[in-house]
Amino acid sequence: MTCCVLIWKARWCGKIQVSRLWLDLWPTHLRCGVWRAFWSVNLDVKSVINLRLENIAIMAQEKSTSERPRKMSRLPKDYKVEKRPLLRPPITSQYANASASKIVYVSTKTPFMSAVKRVQKLLAQAEKRLAQSAADQVSKRPKYSHVNDEISDIERIASTMASQKDEQDEIVLKGTGKAIAKAMSLALWFQQRVEYNVRIETGTVGAIDDIIPPEGEDEQMQDEGEDIPESRIRYASTIQIFVSAAA
Repeated sequence: MTCCVLIWKARWCGKIQVSRLWLDLWPTHLRCGVWRAFWSVNLDVKSVINLRLENIAIMAQEKSTSERPRKMSRLPKDYKVEKRPLLRPPITSQYANASASKIVYVSTKTPFMSAVKRVQKLLAQAEKRLAQSAADQVSKRPKYSHVNDEISDIERIASTMASQKDEQDEIVLKGTGKAIAKAMSLALWFQQRVEYNVRIETGTVGAIDDIIPPEGEDEQMQDEGEDIPESRIRYASTIQIFVSAAA
């Protein structure tokens, strides 16, 4: 019994390894006891490890299930779903300051080149704001004798301000659902040109759908005691494409 305990402790701590040749020198009854203790410890350790791995897998599955949006339940027959427009903030003016985000919403019916021109126009406005800030700084200085010196100074200050900015002015292209394909094609168009920088972010947005029952169904539901909601939340994939001028 003492030999079994010693072998169990040694195997558990990993300090020594059991040698078959060393055990062959022992009497038969001691060798059998040692091997039985050795394999029982191995089986216990394996069962504990397997049990812990199963618990970790179950906890990970429960966490992913709780974070994932639940699947919408099936509606009764003859019920209709009317989709509401997505809730969006008011579109910012192109002449707003740099702190206001400039967003271009992309739908399946948006003309391709129209969206491209819109982004280019917003980027040009950002460059004009930078040049205006540089011109304001130059105007506060003493007047120059030559106009060319003043223009070159404005260009130099504007380039310095652009290089010192922590973040470049970005125009955001947003597409949801079926419009993601068109938004991705726009991202590819800008990415193929060296004068633009492009980065992409994906996400999920919630939309509200109205549930419209057939005529006369409301009274029947009240009589039968059925509870069908008047609206429900639907989750849709969305993509954001950030386009900025290359430095």
